[in-house]
Amino acid sequence: MASKVIRPLPEFNPSESASSWEDYKRDFIIHLDALGLDDKPGKRKVGVLLANMG
Repeated sequence: MASKVIRPLPEFNPSESASSWEDYKRDFIIHLDALGLDDKPGKRKVGVLLANMG
Protein backbone atom coordinates (compact mmCIF):
# COMPACT_ATOMS: atom_id res chain seq x y z
CA MET A 1 0.00 0.00 0.00
CA ALA A 2 1.35 3.40 -0.96
CA SER A 3 2.04 5.85 1.82
CA LYS A 4 -0.04 9.02 1.86
CA VAL A 5 2.28 11.97 1.47
CA ILE A 6 1.12 15.54 1.14
CA ARG A 7 3.44 17.36 -1.21
CA PRO A 8 4.52 20.88 -0.29
CA LEU A 9 3.11 23.77 -2.25
CA PRO A 10 5.30 25.25 -4.98
CA GLU A 11 7.11 28.46 -4.13
CA PHE A 12 5.08 31.60 -4.67
CA ASN A 13 6.45 34.06 -7.23
CA PRO A 14 5.59 37.56 -5.94
CA SER A 15 6.21 39.12 -9.35
CA GLU A 16 3.10 37.40 -10.71
CA SER A 17 -0.33 39.03 -10.82
CA ALA A 18 -2.73 39.53 -7.93
CA SER A 19 -4.91 36.73 -9.28
CA SER A 20 -1.92 34.41 -8.86
CA TRP A 21 -1.86 35.33 -5.17
CA GLU A 22 -5.56 34.51 -4.86
CA ASP A 23 -4.94 31.12 -6.48
CA TYR A 24 -1.97 30.48 -4.18
CA LYS A 25 -3.99 31.54 -1.13
CA ARG A 26 -6.82 29.16 -2.09
CA ASP A 27 -4.34 26.29 -2.57
CA PHE A 28 -2.68 27.13 0.76
CA ILE A 29 -5.99 26.95 2.62
CA ILE A 30 -6.65 23.55 1.04
CA HIS A 31 -3.09 22.50 1.98
CA LEU A 32 -3.67 23.52 5.63
CA ASP A 33 -6.86 21.50 5.70
CA ALA A 34 -5.10 18.45 4.23
CA LEU A 35 -2.40 18.72 6.91
CA GLY A 36 -5.03 19.07 9.65
CA LEU A 37 -3.77 22.55 10.53
CA ASP A 38 -6.85 24.55 9.56
CA ASP A 39 -7.86 25.05 13.20
CA LYS A 40 -4.35 25.58 14.63
CA PRO A 41 -3.03 28.92 15.93
CA GLY A 42 -2.11 31.61 13.42
CA LYS A 43 1.57 31.46 14.34
CA ARG A 44 1.77 27.88 13.17
CA LYS A 45 -0.03 28.68 9.91
CA VAL A 46 2.34 31.57 9.23
CA GLY A 47 5.28 29.23 9.74
CA VAL A 48 3.87 26.77 7.23
CA LEU A 49 3.15 29.58 4.76
CA LEU A 50 6.69 30.99 5.02
CA ALA A 51 8.24 27.55 4.68
CA ASN A 52 6.22 26.92 1.52
CA MET A 53 6.87 30.32 -0.01
CA GLY A 54 10.62 29.69 -0.09
